[in-house]
Amino acid sequence: MSQLVDTPISKAKEASFSKKLDQFLVQLRDNNRATLEIRKEIDQLRKSNDRSYARAKKAVDALSK
Repeated sequence: MSQLVDTPISKAKEASFSKKLDQFLVQLRDNNRATLEIRKEIDQLRKSNDRSYARAKKAVDALSK
């Protein structure tokens, strides 16, 4: 088994790690928000495409009769 080594870190290093972690969390939140917006836009485009396809199919069916 591996042993956990608990070495104390300085206050400056702790502050540096904390700041870096906060930056990563902000970046993660921003990326998550952007991803959600992109997915929402994709869903809207998919619905629009489905409606357009249904209208085009209906028009083609009407012309072929």
